[in-house]
Amino acid sequence: MKWADSHFPIDPHPMASQTLPRLGWLASHALKWLSWWIGHYEACALLDAYKVFLLDREGFDRFLSPSPRRSLLDIGIGAGDVHLELAPLFEHAKATEIAYCAWRRACARGINCLQVDLSRCFWPWEERFDLVALLNVLDRSERPLTLLQRSIQLVAPRGHLLIAMPLPYRPYVDRPRGGADPEEWLPIDGNDFQSSVVSFLDFLESLNLMVLRWARLPYLSSGDWWEAKYVHDDVLVLVALR
Repeated sequence: MKWADSHFPIDPHPMASQTLPRLGWLASHALKWLSWWIGHYEACALLDAYKVFLLDREGFDRFLSPSPRRSLLDIGIGAGDVHLELAPLFEHAKATEIAYCAWRRACARGINCLQVDLSRCFWPWEERFDLVALLNVLDRSERPLTLLQRSIQLVAPRGHLLIAMPLPYRPYVDRPRGGADPEEWLPIDGNDFQSSVVSFLDFLESLNLMVLRWARLPYLSSGDWWEAKYVHDDVLVLVALR
């Protein structure tokens, strides 16, 4: 398989083999009702529902080694579950989130989180970061290509970009009263993980990025009344600017 030489074996999050806390009947139906009125992600943050897990701190440490660890910008962190595993590896960490309730919850957890939509505006300060992270956000962005291009501009010299994406690529923009298609589409083909990951890595290379390593791992969410937990098939990619 193409890109096999850059595949990085990594253990999934320890929660993958454990029973996760799940919403009861009342909370599950309340979440569905709220999602219709304010959007799924806002409702999840408001009710503190669906905790998500990607890698623990040790897993991120192994995957990123030997990347520089001074500064991190983590884009689109939701309520901050994954960010809290990644951020301690860096001397300085900042984050962004555009959903108001998620942003408020992230700030309440002590995260330096800014309500900035980088797909609509440029980063307002003259700074660059050793690592810019886009973890499971490109497939939920209205303008993923613009967001990716602006993220690349924020990578410092000798810095890296870290991207996680569920595959196959199924973009979806969360909105009240139902979702919508994005304004922009990433050119990722394939109906299974293997063909999709080749297409995705080829696309990153076409942007003058160098794929350093990638891993396949489960992206987990705690469950509800209907499912014990939700699992997505994720690719995690570390890339450098050429």
